[in-house]
Amino acid sequence: FSYRFVSNWKTATQFLSQMINLRGLIVSGASLLSLVVTAPTAFVSAQFVQDHQHTYFDPIEYHFSSQALTVVPPPEGGELNEYAFVANMKPQDILDRQFTRPLIVKLKPNMPADKAFDFNWGKTYYFADEMGGSATQTHLYARDIHHVDFGDGNAGYIICGKVTNGKVLQTDAGSFLLLTDLDGNSLKFMVYSGIKELNSVVPTKGNVNRPGFVAVGTHTKQQGKREYDTAAYLSVNIDLSPRCLSVTAGKWPDTAHSRTSSTFKKIIQYGQDDFAMVGHSSKDLTRCNTKDTDILVSIKDGSCDTIAGYHYGQGTSSDAYNEEFGMSLGEYKLGSGKGLVITGRVKQTKLSCTDSFNPTYEDGFIMRLNNALNLKYFQRFD
Repeated sequence: FSYRFVSNWKTATQFLSQMINLRGLIVSGASLLSLVVTAPTAFVSAQFVQDHQHTYFDPIEYHFSSQALTVVPPPEGGELNEYAFVANMKPQDILDRQFTRPLIVKLKPNMPADKAFDFNWGKTYYFADEMGGSATQTHLYARDIHHVDFGDGNAGYIICGKVTNGKVLQTDAGSFLLLTDLDGNSLKFMVYSGIKELNSVVPTKGNVNRPGFVAVGTHTKQQGKREYDTAAYLSVNIDLSPRCLSVTAGKWPDTAHSRTSSTFKKIIQYGQDDFAMVGHSSKDLTRCNTKDTDILVSIKDGSCDTIAGYHYGQGTSSDAYNEEFGMSLGEYKLGSGKGLVITGRVKQTKLSCTDSFNPTYEDGFIMRLNNALNLKYFQRFD
């Protein structure tokens, strides 16, 4: 395992951000009936692997893939944090493994060593009219989960993700937020058909923010016969009704918006009242995936106003594009709002469809930005 310091870094370029009229965002609420589909006697915490690591499976062979993990503060009288993760599964008992739904799995603390991360409960979700055995042909792909403290001793989870329709050929149907109580029972479910996907979500905190949530993902815009993606930032109230929506597009010299594609992948609380997000933006996408991609970074407030934002990337080589994809981020000093640490992946892509080129690398990276979002360092690992 090695790393390399990249020196030919392009100067950060500002991007374009704009507010969206919420009248164009179609919002629909739906009733969800939550069922316990696994119990501690059926859902097995598999062999003890190493250093408190477990694998989890169901003996009835439910298929699922984990997506995100959240820390759950200890219950009253407890001292150790607990954990919950969200996964995607195709339940068999009602939907006959044809449609994907979120699965929340609650885990116990990582102590004592012989019972680390023991299974507590697991729940998945169905629409109320599916109890008769027929499915709505709606897939819900979870992307992120976050523990929520409502105050007054109440808590729960917020989940975000993507909605598609269809049994075999799936079509985009928007994004969703699902709010549950601490036992995983659904409280509120909302679909935002104007947003292609929501990849990450956090509750709003601070002195100036109203109770609610902010989430990031992808917004698709139609221009003539062509669709192109912009990075989406959605702010909602505690009842999941939308407060505001803004979209962000990468900007290259002499490149029209219709030739760019942007998305946000992760959002965090930044300082006391703001939010930081990271993703990527690509230009000149062709049918053979020849493109240039940069890391997209933005700081916004709870009212969808952009405080700062740039995209970053290496210069084009003589025979290849260097593509950087921002995937996750954290504050350099927690709660300070004075810089970011970003991780992701970086690779090379051929310059044109006719080139015969084998990429020389596809690696991970870590980079640090100071409080002015200027690059402090970038290191690539292979």
